[in-house]
Amino acid sequence: MQNAILTFDGLLPLCGRAEASENYFEFRLNANLSCAQLNELHRATIVLDGRAEMVLVESTARFDSCPGQKGTVDRCMIILRRNFLSPPRMQKAQ
Repeated sequence: MQNAILTFDGLLPLCGRAEASENYFEFRLNANLSCAQLNELHRATIVLDGRAEMVLVESTARFDSCPGQKGTVDRCMIILRRNFLSPPRMQKAQ
């Protein structure tokens, strides 16, 4: 997984880790987003390796952290669909 930034309209950029496949990104972050906030997310821009790509939210999951757990704990996972526009649009991030 690589460091990535995910930006939704109306929210501050979310920093996390992403893994890319041909059609999806799996984005994990340690943020305290409510289920309501996760359900409102639809379109976003992800920046990975200095490149920005528009994505659609495919699914979201929220994890509760375990008491006494050490280290970085991912609290949310967001599956993002790539290539929903034809053809895929990649551009240099600013």
